[in-house]
Amino acid sequence: MNKKKDDITKLGWIIFFIGWQTFVITISYLKKLAWHPGASIFVRTIEHAFRDLTDTAAIMLLLFLGFGMTSGMWFGAVGGDLAFKSFLDSTNTVSRLSFGLIDFTDFISWGHGKKYDGIGIGNAAWTKVIVFWILFGLLNIIMLNLLIAVVSDGFA
Repeated sequence: MNKKKDDITKLGWIIFFIGWQTFVITISYLKKLAWHPGASIFVRTIEHAFRDLTDTAAIMLLLFLGFGMTSGMWFGAVGGDLAFKSFLDSTNTVSRLSFGLIDFTDFISWGHGKKYDGIGIGNAAWTKVIVFWILFGLLNIIMLNLLIAVVSDGFA
């Protein structure tokens, strides 16, 4: 039984490295295709905006981690929301919320409807509404527009 588990683990690492190698080959092909006008524009844009893109990504990661930790404590530890049961789940849920992959009603009432708003956190249900709109405004509108501005500047 342990042998089977070890074989699955080895296979997983092999697949991981093949995927990583495919990614590296794709990036190197983009560099080699710099003579092509379309590929050239893409490569030059990324090269020009790389530092700004990494700065923006670092800020977004910091915001995801901060909101993930905070909402994990509020909604996971206090409210018992399964989407916030651990730090990684909280960060994942926050990132999905900020990119619009979770509906407002699913976040507020676990998809059970209006009478279950704030399930698990009782009278503090308004905190979920506040967190949702802060995430939407800060991460969806401001940060995505900042990312578009960085890429547009790199393109110009």
